[in-house]
Amino acid sequence: MKHARGFTLLEAIVAMVIFALVATALLAWQGANMRTIGRVDAFNRRATLVRQALALLQPVNPMSEADGSRTVGDLEVRWTGHALAPEQIGKTQAGFPSAFNLQLFVLDVQVLRRGVARTQFAVRQVGWKEVRSTTDQ
Repeated sequence: MKHARGFTLLEAIVAMVIFALVATALLAWQGANMRTIGRVDAFNRRATLVRQALALLQPVNPMSEADGSRTVGDLEVRWTGHALAPEQIGKTQAGFPSAFNLQLFVLDVQVLRRGVARTQFAVRQVGWKEVRSTTDQ
């Protein structure tokens, strides 16, 4: 009796099933990776917008401009401020009254790009008001 060479039909089917299972697992893994990359990209875009908005808000004094907006290029930042604490007398490092009174605000910020709202967030910021000269001490 001669021994047959090559694969039997059953061996070929088993090999194809194993290949199909491995290929399905790899495709599912690739799909999950693509979704994760999309989420990371969206997070990075939002973080960039927030950093740009914070840079525009840094010089804002909420005590003199509680509500307002700033525009740079196609980026617009709008905010509304609300006092969190009462106005207090500022102190120097030595404990003497400073030239400023201070107040803590929360700014509700909306970031728009090309007129379309992209993100919003809240940030705490100190407001200041000059109430005395440094020679009044």
